[in-house]
Amino acid sequence: MLRLALVLLVCSFVTAQTNLVPNGDFERDENGDGVPDFWMTAGAPHVKQQLVRDVGRDGKGFSGRLVCNEFGNGTPASHAMIC
Repeated sequence: MLRLALVLLVCSFVTAQTNLVPNGDFERDENGDGVPDFWMTAGAPHVKQQLVRDVGRDGKGFSGRLVCNEFGNGTPASHAMIC
């Protein structure tokens, strides 16, 4: 019984390797607008923010960069976030 449990545990880790985040590596930008596909900003309209695709760590691949130019008001929706 213990052997079966170990086999099932190992199998669950193998299947857990699937990436569930679309474009999680920020590689795709099909329309060339500079924003990684399937990613966007969220927050109050008075928070001026922009998401751009940038060079990745050590100059390899891509990353997402959140630029926040204006922030304030102190409401619960006053935040900058990518999602």
